[in-house]
Amino acid sequence: IEKRRSWFNVTQDRVVDQVSRLIRPGQTTITLGNSMGGFGALYFASALPRCTRAIAFAPQFSVHPLHISRADNRWAEFRNAIPTHHIEHALDRASPDVDYIALFGGEKKLDMLHARRMAAVATPRTHIILVNDADHGVARHIKGKGGLKPVLGFLLGHEKLDPVQLVRLLRNQGVRAARFRARLAEAAARPAESAEVSLPAA
Repeated sequence: IEKRRSWFNVTQDRVVDQVSRLIRPGQTTITLGNSMGGFGALYFASALPRCTRAIAFAPQFSVHPLHISRADNRWAEFRNAIPTHHIEHALDRASPDVDYIALFGGEKKLDMLHARRMAAVATPRTHIILVNDADHGVARHIKGKGGLKPVLGFLLGHEKLDPVQLVRLLRNQGVRAARFRARLAEAAARPAESAEVSLPAA
């Protein structure tokens, strides 16, 4: 559906219509995506019938001119071709009844900037996980450690989400992971001279 790479600014109504038709009556829905698909997984969760969870690997928080950093030149060709920005950011219409899980690679400073901005508008049920040693290919990194299948099994199979248990599962698979807010608190507690973290200022 999204062949123009408009981050669904052009296709959002069609996406909701076509995906909603695939959902059977009474069926629970979970969205899942990577990069721009992760952006869509977060954004569309509140618009789809009975969606309880959105899972996103390395999503963009926003490509809207109001939010995108001038330092972030990735995908500029596609971003600049968006005729009108109808979507401000991935959590633009976030529902308090949906679990939002976003995993970011800690080695990509620009991705960390997206994580920071997402954390600023996060709902109480939004959980941002930082995966150290991974870049924008965070899903590939987890898969390389043999952890993608158990992580997806956990996220898709547990009705109640425990982010602490998710981080523990990742670590048991050899993936260096932490909850994003915990990492920020840890950095803030360090002396100024030693508080170097890979999280750029917003």
